[in-house]
Amino acid sequence: MVNTLPAPQNLVTDAWVKASWEAFLALGDRPYEGMNITGVMGLTEPQKVALIALGAVENGSV
Repeated sequence: MVNTLPAPQNLVTDAWVKASWEAFLALGDRPYEGMNITGVMGLTEPQKVALIALGAVENGSV
């Protein structure tokens, strides 16, 4: 017989995942809005492009 009731640890995990996902969605499409990355060292060009696409700015440009 298969247990159809959720295990207590699964309920906790499910609640945590749901809360985390809702917090992530609350960030919106541009979680780095206004973050100035001018002069940041150690980032590759694709990483900079990704951050700018997510709202970061370089050289004060918007």
